[in-house]
Amino acid sequence: MEDRVLMNLLNILEPDQLFCHVNSGSKKRTLQYIAQTITRKHTELSADELFEQLVLREKLGNTGLGNGFALPHCRLSGCTRPLALFLQLDNPVDFDTEDNQLIDLVFSLVVPENCADLHLQLLRQTVSLFDRKEVCHALRCTDSSASLYRIFSHHLQQNGNTTVANTSTAPNRDTRKI
Repeated sequence: MEDRVLMNLLNILEPDQLFCHVNSGSKKRTLQYIAQTITRKHTELSADELFEQLVLREKLGNTGLGNGFALPHCRLSGCTRPLALFLQLDNPVDFDTEDNQLIDLVFSLVVPENCADLHLQLLRQTVSLFDRKEVCHALRCTDSSASLYRIFSHHLQQNGNTTVANTSTAPNRDTRKI
């Protein structure tokens, strides 16, 4: 029998994984920063493997979604639960977006390799959140991780972005490329 829980981005956001005034300089260095920062806290994961998976995902299709927002994401072996990291960049970087706008807001998702459906649901929630101009404006105007967390908490609770997640250890047979 599958275990099912309600999953909300707020469940995976951790205040110490929200960063203001990051100076990454380029798309590649932004992805490296994400991999290094996540694996510093989650030492069971490899920064090199995570970086490689983020780069491979970028090669499938650009994660710069426009309006100054990028959503680098991947599924990763060894990852046991969804992880999120947010960066507010000091100097916008080129993510090769269709609208040619530089990126200054980066929300990254890493999910277990066998959780394709959950991955898609969390991506939908994230895109829905960042489609809201008032959210992006608030995230751009704040100057502390605590303020970032309050902004996310407010908008995620207000919006009720919740998804039912399968937490069973049975492999997810979905082989779609995300």
